[in-house]
Amino acid sequence: MKAQSIKTCQFCATEIPEAAIVCPQCRRDVLPAASDQSHDPFAQQHTPILEKKVSGITFAGYLGILLGVLLVYAGAVISAQARSDAA
Repeated sequence: MKAQSIKTCQFCATEIPEAAIVCPQCRRDVLPAASDQSHDPFAQQHTPILEKKVSGITFAGYLGILLGVLLVYAGAVISAQARSDAA
């Protein structure tokens, strides 16, 4: 029986066959091994893009949170006003 090459999933650290393109544990696409990238002249240019980590919240995220807070506040004010008008 031929020994199978093993690589580690970069997301969950599970040992997987080197030929795998999807990790069986976390179900994420795994990057090809360095030896697989040698035939693809663009692989070295694209790999850093795939490994780039997105961190922080965007301006649109902050704007959405602010809008949500304002809507909740406006709903509370309208509700309080309706209760005082009914009394």
